[in-house]
Amino acid sequence: MVRRADGYYAQFCFDANRFEAGNYTGDVIGIDLGLKYFYKDQNDKAAIYPKYLRRAEKRIKKLQRRLSRKFVKEAKPQSNNYHKARIRLGKAHLLALACRR
Repeated sequence: MVRRADGYYAQFCFDANRFEAGNYTGDVIGIDLGLKYFYKDQNDKAAIYPKYLRRAEKRIKKLQRRLSRKFVKEAKPQSNNYHKARIRLGKAHLLALACRR
């Protein structure tokens, strides 16, 4: 059982051998990694950067700032608003992880 920001999950581990048959063609493709495109090959096929990931990172930064402002360093327990902000930040992290996959 794993507890995440949006609930509890059960994790399972199993051993599996995966094999995909492929055909070797002998062709060589040059790939260029850059700033404007995620990658571009010699045939001008390109993939752009995933902008949703950048937006998710900005949202995480904003929520992290909000959380740090609510943190109390003294011996008192944290406020309810701190815990609400912590949960929001955890959910934003989960959404960002889903963007990366």
